[in-house]
Amino acid sequence: MRRRIAFLTALLLVVSLMVSACGSSSGTETENTKETAEEAVQEDAAEEPAEETEPAEAETPAEAPEEEEPEEAAEVHPYAWLGMEDMPECPYMDILATYHYIQVYDTYVMSFVTEETYAVDGANTYKGNENSRVYSVDGKVLSISENSKIYMEQDMGSLADSANKSIEMSKERGENMFGRRFTGTGTEAVPIYSDGGDTAEYEYYEFDYPDVESTGSTMIERYYMKDGDVFAVYTKTTMGEAEAAHTDVIESMSGDIPEVTFDFPDLSGYEKYESSDN
Repeated sequence: MRRRIAFLTALLLVVSLMVSACGSSSGTETENTKETAEEAVQEDAAEEPAEETEPAEAETPAEAPEEEEPEEAAEVHPYAWLGMEDMPECPYMDILATYHYIQVYDTYVMSFVTEETYAVDGANTYKGNENSRVYSVDGKVLSISENSKIYMEQDMGSLADSANKSIEMSKERGENMFGRRFTGTGTEAVPIYSDGGDTAEYEYYEFDYPDVESTGSTMIERYYMKDGDVFAVYTKTTMGEAEAAHTDVIESMSGDIPEVTFDFPDLSGYEKYESSDN
């Protein structure tokens, strides 16, 4: 009986050891299998080349709209502000268009001839002969009669300021400041001047003043050409039945104005004319 119990006990121990051994072996195999699978995955991952990722195309910046080039301002004819762009280019016109000059000329009225001097610098002007002088400087007007030794003064300051502004603006824009209108060309002997003996015919350019016509008067100017320059200007004005005409024959014209030209003279020995309105 004791032997049988001892045998069973021994048998149980053997079975326990075998089960324990199998369990231990199975766990090791499982772990080994897991490690083998992981290694295989890693090897596959290492063998397979990484998929090339195409670089994203750089976005092309939107083209900025082309800036429109500003239109070039039309070139202004230097004579346009005088209303005389139809005149041929010549020294007389080039100086006249600056509105800064001094001119000496003989004025023919009927059978009389008088030497005149006329200077202009913007709104400042001077006109004189042996009988009279008229200054208009910085809005102050001084008229002097040499025959009667009388002078008269006027203050037109505000008009002078506006005149200078109008002159500069008209020059810049080429606007016809004086209202001249070109009416045509022709060839003839210079009126009045030809009475003195020069009967040769010269080409002329004629202008009129439509604005004057609205007052019931007319005014024409003819510029006569000789040797490529203006040498005489004929002016005729009608007022109803009355008519006045004169011809200026130019002796000299220059842009160099003597400094004293616009200086008011000493009026000692002259009497001031007082208007009855004062």
